[in-house]
Amino acid sequence: MGGAQSYFQSKAKEVHTSIMDAQMKQADSMRSVQAAMQIAVVRDQLQWGCGLYSLILCGATANLIKHRSLPPFIAGPLVLGGFGLSYLADMAYGTKMIRIRQEAEHILANEKVRLVPPASAPFRRFWEIEAAEVSTKEIPRVGALWPSNWFPKSPATKQN
Repeated sequence: MGGAQSYFQSKAKEVHTSIMDAQMKQADSMRSVQAAMQIAVVRDQLQWGCGLYSLILCGATANLIKHRSLPPFIAGPLVLGGFGLSYLADMAYGTKMIRIRQEAEHILANEKVRLVPPASAPFRRFWEIEAAEVSTKEIPRVGALWPSNWFPKSPATKQN
């Protein structure tokens, strides 16, 4: 009788493991699709941004040829546009996504305390150790920081 019970327990464990593996594969597949969609969106933004930047650059060049000077208000978009396009190009075709993933891994390994959910979250009980570490630090809430302390607090409404 004990042999049959252990056999069924081992089979149940096998089935459970295979179901968990299937769920993890499905979750990883969804994560991959979301990451690919994010990269595709950035590539689309890069194409539109390059078109707009090219238009501004052509206009600035034509103005420079015609008037031998560049209006000062166009210098900002030319410089900032170059930085913005470089950022998008790095994300779309460079190593930015890899660097972001490595930073996320570092945060998960070394700064997990930053990820503690609010006390009312239903899964907060899984974060008790990190939550205790956060609650021992004196960190002001966002509403107590600048510039919100410039504005008067609204008076509490009295309930009848």
